[in-house]
Amino acid sequence: MARAFSGSYDAILFDMDGTLVNSFQSIEEAWKVWCSGHGLDSQEVIGAMHGCRAGDTIRKFLPGLTEAAYEAECRHIDRIESQAALPIPRIAGALELISALPPNRWGITTSADRNMAVYRIRQAGLPVPDILVAGEDVEIGKPHPAGYRLAAKRLGVPAERCLVFEDTAVGLSAGHSAGAHVVAIGDERPTFDGPLRAWIRDYAQVRVVHDNGPISIVIDAH
Repeated sequence: MARAFSGSYDAILFDMDGTLVNSFQSIEEAWKVWCSGHGLDSQEVIGAMHGCRAGDTIRKFLPGLTEAAYEAECRHIDRIESQAALPIPRIAGALELISALPPNRWGITTSADRNMAVYRIRQAGLPVPDILVAGEDVEIGKPHPAGYRLAAKRLGVPAERCLVFEDTAVGLSAGHSAGAHVVAIGDERPTFDGPLRAWIRDYAQVRVVHDNGPISIVIDAH
């Protein structure tokens, strides 16, 4: 099979929503309920929130609240989603890929808060990684590179030696700005102007080889 890309890295970093787990239905239904309670246009809000931290989205559409009020709104959205308990399937091939990676050589950088990240990962039947950088772990969310830089630091590797898988333009920008190589995943190619190593629909195209050294990633062509 022809190769689309191959490279050698010290660590692999993943976004979560849309990258490892298909949580869009669960997330969007919760935001629809929340928007209804605040008289907001759910299509407009949902169109602006993917890839971003919940608090950043709430600040955009409900400006002027106190920090305590923003935190309370975030917890309210989390409760709506967890109580609905909608199915959260994993992206095809995600479990097989991360199972092939050494536990200390991969991590997740997500805009979700830690509690919801763990909830979605477990709902999808995936292992929670040792390195999980959540929305509250950084002062500035994606597209700022802080999250990916922190994940690389916690893994003990330079960000420049990491490969990032992301499904949104803001996430790809964050990974690229951190210095990592980036791969886009999803049915539609994100509108990202930076350099992409590859664009994949799921992880069936991805193979990994390692022997206590650098991780070799091979991505087969469509």
